[in-house]
Amino acid sequence: MSTRQKWITVTLFAIYSTVLLWIILFKMQFSLQDISTIRYVNVIPFDKPMVTNGKVNYSEMYLNALIFAPFGMYLAILKPKWSILTQLALIALVSLSFEVLQYIFMIGSSDSTDLLMNTAGGLLGIIFYKVTVTLAKTRAHSLLIGFALIGTLLFLAIATLLIIANI
Repeated sequence: MSTRQKWITVTLFAIYSTVLLWIILFKMQFSLQDISTIRYVNVIPFDKPMVTNGKVNYSEMYLNALIFAPFGMYLAILKPKWSILTQLALIALVSLSFEVLQYIFMIGSSDSTDLLMNTAGGLLGIIFYKVTVTLAKTRAHSLLIGFALIGTLLFLAIATLLIIANI
């Protein structure tokens, strides 16, 4: 990977990480007063899925995986020599850190399902990276950076729309 590609990737990862932090810890709010204060821990995975209008809603679980997939991809791009297990351990550690911070600051429930789904999403990102490198060979990093750019821009666009909707 060229120095320019690495700089672009690190910049995109920083933007993604900032938005991820805002979504998970600040619940897409600008004022700390607007964040609900609950302290709840669910240690049994998949035990208490979200219920909407009397029906079990699994979308939160899928969205957790989806939001962490770019994390796995960025990590695999930036640290390709790390083993998948090491990359996955870092993703799980970051997810666990988010869950612990939510508990400490009473800004959401700490949920083992979130930890598992976030880690699974990161694994999907790593797999996407590996498949792309295998299929695209020499053009892999350019393609992945293109995907990362498009994904980060979409991520920012969605965040912007959420901001506008909440103003």
